[in-house]
Amino acid sequence: MDGAPRLAPVAAGFVVGLVNGVLIARARMAPFIVTLAALLGLKGLALVLARQDLLIANSGFFARVANVGRDKNVTTKTPTPRRFAPPR
Repeated sequence: MDGAPRLAPVAAGFVVGLVNGVLIARARMAPFIVTLAALLGLKGLALVLARQDLLIANSGFFARVANVGRDKNVTTKTPTPRRFAPPR
């Protein structure tokens, strides 16, 4: 019983890989499309199993990570687009 928690994800990955392989090899579907569809389907399944509607990262963590090493007193301004007149 000790190995069951370790074996379950491996078995699930094997089954998903087997289904993807069959769809690619036998049904001649594009590998990228099959992989993308599996990703979206499994992500939806994970959300249903976790009883979540939407994952929202709104804690400010990502904003702090993006600003690491920047001076907090400096404001960044977006450059103003300039129009250049053609030479006469």
